[in-house]
Amino acid sequence: MISDDNSRIRIAQTANALGDDTRLRLLMLLLAAGSGGMTVTDLSGRLSLAQPRISTHLAILREAGLVEARTTGRTRVYRAVGERAMPLLNAVKRAAGVEEEIANVASACEATKALAITRAATESEREALWHVRRQLSLALRATGLLKINHDVVVPRGRVPELFDVIADLKRRHTLRIASFGHAGDGNIHVNLMVNKDDAQERARASQAERELFERVVALEGSISGEHGIGFAKARYLPIELSPEEIALMKRVKMAFDPNGILNPGKIFP
Repeated sequence: MISDDNSRIRIAQTANALGDDTRLRLLMLLLAAGSGGMTVTDLSGRLSLAQPRISTHLAILREAGLVEARTTGRTRVYRAVGERAMPLLNAVKRAAGVEEEIANVASACEATKALAITRAATESEREALWHVRRQLSLALRATGLLKINHDVVVPRGRVPELFDVIADLKRRHTLRIASFGHAGDGNIHVNLMVNKDDAQERARASQAERELFERVVALEGSISGEHGIGFAKARYLPIELSPEEIALMKRVKMAFDPNGILNPGKIFP
């Protein structure tokens, strides 16, 4: 679903820009750097690539409108342009109502001023679109920041409210947060990107974590929609479950695991 030649050009440029793993890592580094941006020298050191290659990749990202440059004195600094969302709809051809569903999604995207809408006509085009999603987590790790990932989930109809919560946390706690996941089931991976050497930023991230879980539960959601509680979220379990519910779960576990040898120390605070 492409409305005109300009949209086709923009889609081709964006696909070309994000279809390369190095450029995706570059973009994530610049997003993590925020408004301060980074120089070619900075990026070259972080990615262990020669500066001419960095410059070539940056030129492609700039052409796609994903990166901009500003010059101060003799220094040129690059930064990511704004924040972008990339919704992906995976439709099954044989399912009834698929064409109507695709049309509805396209209409919703157009109503929110989407830069472009494309429909994969071949398997290779489909793979090109999914490539970005598959590489996101790796690209975030490549920033060198501490990646604190939480797989919260809310009812599908409340996903927009969840993104409002995330935007509020970013603003009030002055944090970099990257979010992606499975919008179709309300499962969103909220990644707090933190400088591990900055004690104050780590403290703000810890405050934001607890607030995220409290507000997710208030949205009728759960603090984990996919990966489970484990060690990392055990202390937050009482946000979602009452003492009575936790006690009942412990008794059930004791019935099947009287010696405490199955996942010891996990789940319960």
